[in-house]
Amino acid sequence: MKLYDLLDNAKCYEQIRQIRWPDGIKCPRCGSTDITRQGKDESQPDRQRYFCKECQRRFDDLTLSVF
Repeated sequence: MKLYDLLDNAKCYEQIRQIRWPDGIKCPRCGSTDITRQGKDESQPDRQRYFCKECQRRFDDLTLSVF
């Protein structure tokens, strides 16, 4: 991957997802894979929202990350 690839928000969020969850999306709080997608963020439309069915919490691509 080249640095200029990250200048596009959609590509940047996709790269974050691949690095953070290489084996599939997991809840950052409980680690469950029983999650559903909950639309996109209004202010950052490439940022995906999720809901964990296990711990009943919402999270997004950046929740509890260094970003």
